[in-house]
Amino acid sequence: MYESECVRDCPKGWLSNYSTSRCYPISGLDISLIPFPCIIIALTFLILSYAGSKNKTKHLLIPNWLVLMGLLEHGCILSQMILNFKYGTWRYGVFLMLAWFCYVAANIAFSFMHYFKIGKKDRLYNNWRTRPDNIWARRFMNIAGVIGSWKVYKLSYSGFWGVKLTPALFT
Repeated sequence: MYESECVRDCPKGWLSNYSTSRCYPISGLDISLIPFPCIIIALTFLILSYAGSKNKTKHLLIPNWLVLMGLLEHGCILSQMILNFKYGTWRYGVFLMLAWFCYVAANIAFSFMHYFKIGKKDRLYNNWRTRPDNIWARRFMNIAGVIGSWKVYKLSYSGFWGVKLTPALFT
């Protein structure tokens, strides 16, 4: 449908929805430049991590950038779901919701595996976990690891921006 009439193709400057039942103006869509904010955010995270590695010797460039990218990944999946339900069809939305549930399930599974394979068995890491100075970091890591990304667990040894947190040691 274009201006209440059935058309074979949408005219120039217009885009059809997934079911090709309606034409939308491209200028009115919020998704026309969606890759660029993600690229800009990823580059910003890389610059922040690079600046942190130059300012603080404990800050590890790659692990900290991966932590930030994990949060961006989760945000991208959520924004893709929202945009699909706004502009797409439920058929594609089912697959996106399934992908999101798998992502969250993987975060939860990683949390349990990390606890049972490393948290309980690694003596040095367990000493780090139980130290009173690190309890807030461990709690943040566990919560953000489940609802954000499993990559947040890298905060336990990355020295993020040189925070006064002794990085975890592993045997």
